[in-house]
Amino acid sequence: MSDGTRLLVIVRRGRIDRFEFFHARLASEPVRITWDRRVADRRRSKQRMAIERRRGDRRGPPPLTWPAGGFVLARLPADSLPVGG
Repeated sequence: MSDGTRLLVIVRRGRIDRFEFFHARLASEPVRITWDRRVADRRRSKQRMAIERRRGDRRGPPPLTWPAGGFVLARLPADSLPVGG
């Protein structure tokens, strides 16, 4: 990527085939490949707080690559993280 950006590839837990595919195919590219670190939804309670400050759920639907392919791509500035992983 000549415009100074790099890719972050986040692979869904358990998708070893997908992780190995990206690792082999993108080894010489400025890409970081990492596992999804989430274990569960971080929200602890379904009950509303006494004073709800949010105006709705900020999360949108996952990109199509998440349920179908087990990965998500993110474009990052070149100086945001080291290559590797």
